[in-house]
Amino acid sequence: MKQIPFLKVSGTHFECGEQIGRFFKEQIIKYQELCKNDPPENLSWQDCLDQTKNFIDPTEKYFPEIIAEIKGVAKGSGLDFVELFALTIEEFYSEHYYPKGCTDIITLPPASEHTLVAHNNDLPPSYYDTLTAVEWNFDDGTRMFTVGLAGYMVSVGINNPKIVLTGNAVTPTDTRIGVPRAVIARAILLAKTFDDAVKIATHPARASSYNNIITSPGQAISVEGSATSYDYIFPVKGILTHSNHYCSPKMLAFEGHPYYTSSIQRLASAEKLIAKSKMPIDLKLAESFLKDHGPENIPSDNTVCRHGKESATTFGFAVDLDEGIVELASGNPCQNPFVRIWQTE
Repeated sequence: MKQIPFLKVSGTHFECGEQIGRFFKEQIIKYQELCKNDPPENLSWQDCLDQTKNFIDPTEKYFPEIIAEIKGVAKGSGLDFVELFALTIEEFYSEHYYPKGCTDIITLPPASEHTLVAHNNDLPPSYYDTLTAVEWNFDDGTRMFTVGLAGYMVSVGINNPKIVLTGNAVTPTDTRIGVPRAVIARAILLAKTFDDAVKIATHPARASSYNNIITSPGQAISVEGSATSYDYIFPVKGILTHSNHYCSPKMLAFEGHPYYTSSIQRLASAEKLIAKSKMPIDLKLAESFLKDHGPENIPSDNTVCRHGKESATTFGFAVDLDEGIVELASGNPCQNPFVRIWQTE
């Protein structure tokens, strides 16, 4: 499979966005067309655009840097800012969250000598050609590396304070007007400290939430969230796993997609893989987990390396935080090698 395209940008948030818009215009238009051709139930695309200002206002209030980035993308691509912002509002599609799945396996001492992050990102296969990888070099000295949709959206990432963002789509039932959850995920990488990242994940103005997993050297947390509630899940004996359903008893009341077979089975597989592994786990072993097709080695919609029709693994992301190594597999990790793509300073 062809590699996810990679771009280095530098300057202000606006200037970085402008470079992304210019370079990734093709990917942005492809993603725009996917969204416009699949409008939310009972809404036209114009209805979505008419409602977008309600989401822009709180974002501009709390995260003006991200507004600047998207305005830069608009200038660089020649596309409309409001429409580009509308592409970040997954809340329009609250009933359709579940095709966007992911599986996470985080290990730290004593399960591994280093702090390791292993993440498979699952999307509808048609989204693959909209994926991008970006190294951001801001004029204040901040650096980060992200992989996501259309250049300016973030599925996973790491910044130079060694804060890693991964996580999983969940299906909350209390969606509201506010800062889109995709913007909250991007904003987490503005944080300079682990505690600040957690505060952003639980921002009171959020419209909804992913399960945001935040990892830094020696610590990790799963922030299961919705619009109006959240709970924390911590590693047990150095192990933290998650997929696409709520696990915290507190959050079960917000579960919009109960009995999500793929998510339940992927999480069970991740837990079994670790349980039968020899400790300590290293990066290569963690990456092997992302290639797993179950005990019978039959790839399916329910395996960690996902091969479904509606959703499949579009990339694997692995990080050794102690060494500052970031590796990426473009496509299913069972078929495509992990390649070192970034290094923290």
